[in-house]
Amino acid sequence: MISRLYISGVRQIEETSLELREKVLLVGPNGGGKSSVIYSALALLYSISSTRSPAWAVENSFGELRNLVRGDRAVVEGVVGGETHKLVVDREGRAEVDGAPAPAALRRIEVGYFNTHVSVGRWGAQAFTEGVEVRAAEVAAWVEEQLRRLGIASRFHFDSYYSGAWIHTARAAYGVKRALGILLASYGAEAVFGEVYEAGLHYDLGAKIIGRVLAQLDAFVMLETHVPLYVKEALDRGWQVLYMRDGRAFEIADVADLKAIDEEAAWAYAYV
Repeated sequence: MISRLYISGVRQIEETSLELREKVLLVGPNGGGKSSVIYSALALLYSISSTRSPAWAVENSFGELRNLVRGDRAVVEGVVGGETHKLVVDREGRAEVDGAPAPAALRRIEVGYFNTHVSVGRWGAQAFTEGVEVRAAEVAAWVEEQLRRLGIASRFHFDSYYSGAWIHTARAAYGVKRALGILLASYGAEAVFGEVYEAGLHYDLGAKIIGRVLAQLDAFVMLETHVPLYVKEALDRGWQVLYMRDGRAFEIADVADLKAIDEEAAWAYAYV
């Protein structure tokens, strides 16, 4: 989906150019630029897509980028599906994509996004405290299949609910509901983005979601995390791992590579 991303003037990022693979994990200290990369990518996709996803954060990212302009203007240029697109936003909020007022509705792109919130507004699905209402039976079937792959399907029962299905989670732990939110955000998406991936997840469940679900998706995936276990899981699965610091990206091929970048960070990952 996104094979190259150039970012200039966005929050911590003065200027950086990233060559991206299909699955990307961003790690690094707070304020290093991880969220800036995600917001930039989201804003670019939103600005060129005719799909106005109801997920609040995807739509909000366009306005968010406007608020994060570092100087006079922010520039995000990327190769999306083999085509190059350029988004420019100035401090007053004026935006253009490929030289025309944004958004441009040049492509149809289904984007999934999640952060610390469990609620997901895609595919007629909503995650609630009591459970997850899915108005499309095929979505419920896919979610049920993924839950089995994660080894937690036995904790749920699926009941008919109007024209769709009801995934009952009244007694489920918050982490399981969080997992459901991630699954719903990922269903059918061409690009999936997740901030603070570890929030609310037991570490072993988070690793399983990366390895058994997200790694298997036919989609571009970009996650942000601070958890060493997920770095190892991502590397073992062949993901691209980028260490972000001071708005710059350093590719990590092995946990030991951190020693050449940040000795303090290397200690944090030493026992993975």
